[in-house]
Amino acid sequence: VYKQPDVCCSSGSRSNLPLSNAAQRSCFLYYPGVSEAPHRFAVRQYITWFKQRKITAMNIRSAPRAAAMRGPAALRKPSRVVAPTRRSVQVYAGKPTLMYWAFPGRAEVARLCFTIGGIDFEDKHIEFATWPELKPKTPFGQVPVLQLDGQMIAQSFAIDHYAAKLAGLVPSDPLAAALADQAYAFCEDILQVLVPTFRMQDPEEAKKARQELAGGALKEKLELLNKLVVSACNVLPCLT
Repeated sequence: VYKQPDVCCSSGSRSNLPLSNAAQRSCFLYYPGVSEAPHRFAVRQYITWFKQRKITAMNIRSAPRAAAMRGPAALRKPSRVVAPTRRSVQVYAGKPTLMYWAFPGRAEVARLCFTIGGIDFEDKHIEFATWPELKPKTPFGQVPVLQLDGQMIAQSFAIDHYAAKLAGLVPSDPLAAALADQAYAFCEDILQVLVPTFRMQDPEEAKKARQELAGGALKEKLELLNKLVVSACNVLPCLT
């Protein structure tokens, strides 16, 4: 049973403000199997807690549910959530090493971001002969990977987003950042249209298949992407 703190309401200031059902139920969660008196004490604690935050009985239902269910600080256990340590990109030793095949593919976005941002990086091309030796050393057995300060980062989305942040290309405005992510994600949909042609061994067959896509599914995707860019320019300053 908790000892009543000094901040709790005095007998003369106890209010009969009604609490929400969720708040009343949460009193029993913090005081399982206790008598009526501790329950009333918990209610008073809730009233004090809400008053301190200027939340009245009229707007208590509009308060965040998480806040209503957490209860007074005196009744809560220490949080298990550990805030990540912020680490500046300037503390990393050496320059980033981007490892991929000697063609654009899934590494080209990161290459462009590093180049546009003037970031010194090593563009390391993997040889097919050395891939069996490198593959077990990568996080997921695939490329591209970015090696940085003894760490190896996989997945092109993570690499591209890191490179864009490092180059100062990620908008600080949330709406602009969301529109950029939207366009980036849609480019993946466009790429999936072409993926079947990458597996074709005959160059002429692959060329013919891509020409057919250019007049059909690929054209439709590119038209949608063009609409997206135009609409973004109507909302945000557009670079022309």
